[in-house]
Amino acid sequence: MNVLVIGGTQYFGKVIVRRLLERADSVTVYSRGNSRPEFWDDVAHIAGDRTDYDELRRNLEGKSFD
Repeated sequence: MNVLVIGGTQYFGKVIVRRLLERADSVTVYSRGNSRPEFWDDVAHIAGDRTDYDELRRNLEGKSFD
């Protein structure tokens, strides 16, 4: 699966990303990029602030996730 995780670098988001990677899913993390967990090189990253809805819309335009 091609999965988008909003956040994903703290708390339970890290657990979710690790589990998705264990399943061999393709993972994209949408975050500010301030924190870079050990799996950082194994995921795609889209930099942005999830609370800025216009930026979120622009950054995800044309992209597709399952």
